[in-house]
Amino acid sequence: MTNGRGPKGARPAKAIKAVNASIPSPETDLQREAKDNQLYTTKEAADFLKLNVQTLANWRAGQGSGGIPFIKTGKSVKYRHADLVAFIEARTYTYTTEAQTDAALRKRR
Repeated sequence: MTNGRGPKGARPAKAIKAVNASIPSPETDLQREAKDNQLYTTKEAADFLKLNVQTLANWRAGQGSGGIPFIKTGKSVKYRHADLVAFIEARTYTYTTEAQTDAALRKRR
């Protein structure tokens, strides 16, 4: 009797390839490092963080509580991917009270 799976219920080769294609391959250390060091323009960083470009400019000037490290070469300003992710992670909370306490501490600095 044929069940469409071949001998002893084995999956057809097409099904195996489809399953394997849906499993992400592990990121190598070199790929991860390249991603972390990827540079973003101010506009790209603002888009990534869902912020206004002027907000990043204000934070660079010391206004507000941003404090995201940036790279300045001539007139060009760049942000590292890893720094943007670290900024998001530092502001990720489980409870509203955590965010309120953290915001109060940032204002004192």
